[in-house]
Amino acid sequence: MNVGRKLRACTSLPDRVIVLTTSRIFLFVGLITIASAPIAYWRLDNDIASARFLTDDERAQGIERLRANQTGTGSNEFKWEHVVEAFLDIKTWLFVALSVLDNLGAQVSSII
Repeated sequence: MNVGRKLRACTSLPDRVIVLTTSRIFLFVGLITIASAPIAYWRLDNDIASARFLTDDERAQGIERLRANQTGTGSNEFKWEHVVEAFLDIKTWLFVALSVLDNLGAQVSSII
């Protein structure tokens, strides 16, 4: 039994209720999201250097992995070189193509 069926069974109410079962599922999942977002915002760490759950050795290992990948620990400075790099990167275009093609089927079926 998949998760969708279980969630629908948990939120099912008698037919005399006007709100549809699908709407109740969206409301239920939306309330979980709204309730958990502030907790995640305040409890999750921003980067490796400030992660409370890492030991000093694990923190150094994580920073070294970032250095080896040439990604860095983060910067708030906007650089146009990064925009140009993103436009020239083939992985960016593949991601865009897959995203568009994934949603294209839903659009075609709603038009027909």
